[in-house]
Amino acid sequence: MRTSAVLSLLALRAFAQTVEIRSEFWTPTLTPAREIISPAVARSAFATFRVIAKGAAKYNLCVAANPDDIFRVSVYGSDNEPLPMPCADGLTEHTLTMDVWTPADAPVARIRLEAQMWFDDRWIIYPLEVRVQDALVPEKRTEGWSGYLCGKPGPKPAGQSKTERNYRQDVAMSRSLEPRLSRDTLVREIVTRLGAATPEAWCKAPRMPPGEQYLLLRDYLYSVAQPVQ
Repeated sequence: MRTSAVLSLLALRAFAQTVEIRSEFWTPTLTPAREIISPAVARSAFATFRVIAKGAAKYNLCVAANPDDIFRVSVYGSDNEPLPMPCADGLTEHTLTMDVWTPADAPVARIRLEAQMWFDDRWIIYPLEVRVQDALVPEKRTEGWSGYLCGKPGPKPAGQSKTERNYRQDVAMSRSLEPRLSRDTLVREIVTRLGAATPEAWCKAPRMPPGEQYLLLRDYLYSVAQPVQ
């Protein structure tokens, strides 16, 4: 019985340390949270994720892709300072921010991207199968949702958060989709996913939907940006 108890304790310890990747909207209190396994990304755009290290007081983190010459990956600590990549040693923060840039000429394909945590004497790996989409974000991306939906200028791009920067990418892509879909159709679908009945209702009290609900809007934009089969 004693040997069995010791083995059980060791087994529990072996699985106590994990590394996970979640969406940019993840917070420690968000339940349930979207499991990120095969995220879609647009070309000429950033995608932002949270890298969560659990159960490790100190660890090393590497980020690897295959092929390794497509994405440009940056990882940031809570101070928003970039960590040395592809590997950073002696980390203690439980949550990091991973920014993935996909260039305009990236192939429309599935590319493996891994967060690799070295703890004690073993690697713990969280793999992603990133789906590079046909969706291409235009270079001009200075407009926020208030500008697009309400004609109101948003905050200046300088000093914006990564999430605000990503909102502007989505707005720029929405503008580029108007020749394919009517503006009325786009606006109706967008405000519905922002949680409003009409554009006028959203413009009276502009706000982003809570938690990860915004991802439903991004999913929609990526889907309608795909070529018609």
